[in-house]
Amino acid sequence: MKFIGLTMVVALAACGTDDTAAQFAGTWMPAPGAVLTLNCNGNVVTDMLTSAEVFAKGVDADLATTSGFSSGSCTIRYDVNGKTATARAGQSCTAMQDGLTIMITIQTATLTLSSDSKMMTESVSGTAQVTGTVTGTCTVGATYTLSKVSN
Repeated sequence: MKFIGLTMVVALAACGTDDTAAQFAGTWMPAPGAVLTLNCNGNVVTDMLTSAEVFAKGVDADLATTSGFSSGSCTIRYDVNGKTATARAGQSCTAMQDGLTIMITIQTATLTLSSDSKMMTESVSGTAQVTGTVTGTCTVGATYTLSKVSN
């Protein structure tokens, strides 16, 4: 009987109370100078990143955020392993801007927490398909630091 009780304690401990996704949850602000770069056939456009990013525990993923890029609701899902969260490849968001339709597809997106979980580095790469008065495929990339402002 003692063995069964000990086994139950070990099994419950293995389920764990360590919720690694919770470390990422909250509101994060990009550091001054953070930019997203689009390269469209040699024409480089940069966009300053100044809006807060909000991450929350996901329903069908460890972590999720709603992209500020999209004019609608575009949820990006991440899988968490320790202090690293990796977006699922192939996710995309679409927005309309200045008569153009822009669809960004993620190739890689990684969030890496600092040892104290108060800073985070975000690294993103992908493609942007542009249609409208201008048509083409662009590369998208950014690597920048964010500070946690609230849980």
